[in-house]
Amino acid sequence: MSEALQRFIGKECIISTTDAFSAPEGIVKAVDGNWLTLQRKQGQGEIMLINTDFIIRIREYPKSKSGKRKKVAFG
Repeated sequence: MSEALQRFIGKECIISTTDAFSAPEGIVKAVDGNWLTLQRKQGQGEIMLINTDFIIRIREYPKSKSGKRKKVAFG
């Protein structure tokens, strides 16, 4: 799993976990063993650690042609 997650490092992503009520989003900073480090806000934002055993889906945040973030429908 960690080899597949390596390609998301440095990209803004949406992560779906087994917890149906959470879909954290932010910039993937590192993948170490079974842990993914996610920076939630730009600059000095909060850091979140996510156990990769609980990740169902990860996808890059969609952007428009001008580079702005698009609205996302979760589901």
